[in-house]
Amino acid sequence: MKPDLTPPTAAASPLLALPAELRNRVFEFYFATDIGIAPPSMLRSPLAISLTCHSLYEETHALAFPATTFRLREWSIAEVQIKLQRVRPELHPQIRKLELDFNMFPPAGQRHSAPGLQFAKVGLNCLEELYIKCTAATQRSQFLPRLAFLIYQIVARNEQLRKICVLHGGRLSCDVVDLHDQMVDIRPVPRKLAVDNLRLSTLELSGKTWAIQPHFENGKRHCSLRLLDQANQRAISITMGHTVREAELWHLVRQELLEGKILSNVTARLPEGVDAADLDPDKLVYEIDQLSFDFKLSTPLDTDAYY
Repeated sequence: MKPDLTPPTAAASPLLALPAELRNRVFEFYFATDIGIAPPSMLRSPLAISLTCHSLYEETHALAFPATTFRLREWSIAEVQIKLQRVRPELHPQIRKLELDFNMFPPAGQRHSAPGLQFAKVGLNCLEELYIKCTAATQRSQFLPRLAFLIYQIVARNEQLRKICVLHGGRLSCDVVDLHDQMVDIRPVPRKLAVDNLRLSTLELSGKTWAIQPHFENGKRHCSLRLLDQANQRAISITMGHTVREAELWHLVRQELLEGKILSNVTARLPEGVDAADLDPDKLVYEIDQLSFDFKLSTPLDTDAYY
């Protein structure tokens, strides 16, 4: 995946003219990722700087690949294998983040298999973060059981995974609390165990015992699957929301809404380049009402000023 570009001279690149120690500090900041920030497009991804020239590729690709979120429009082992042929095999373990468009109810003739989400099978055996983008609107009573089952299958078959973020984009009227409850109810959970002084529901996955733990207090809004194994302290954080920011910073966004920061949070839900101020009044009021509902505000946001 090396670029065919002539490397710039240090005189032409102020970045390359810096001492190596300073460049490394710059790269550390550049490739750091903040919680709640949606993965950028590939053209603006961390990998983009590595593909600028040979010099930057050699210096940064080891940082750029783990920091970049790669995208798939659908899960197909054959399609993934074709795409991975463009990446040198020794770089496959450096792919740590993946965004996957997923239709839980694909059209006739288009098939997928939830148990088929075995990333290691196609060489992605170091995947740590998975973003599942729901691409079709459906009823929660149909969607949630399938989503819970899918998450169980993914966790059981991908040993390095530590984070799953489900993005529904407004196509589903539910949140991570509903998902947690569904994960508890989807299978027979015959017992509860005391874990860290908590009574947690447990289940068996691939012969191993996991605890389903809610985290809905003290500013938290996620649940987790914890492997009950002293030799392997593994936990997978699970979030869900309209956007990455709402999924991972739910309480912060809710506080912003209560403080009157409405338009910026409406804009965050819209397609890139669309501003809430440009919406017609009826559409804007609808989006504000949706925020009131999704964030469970006891007093709905005032929309009179937007008519």
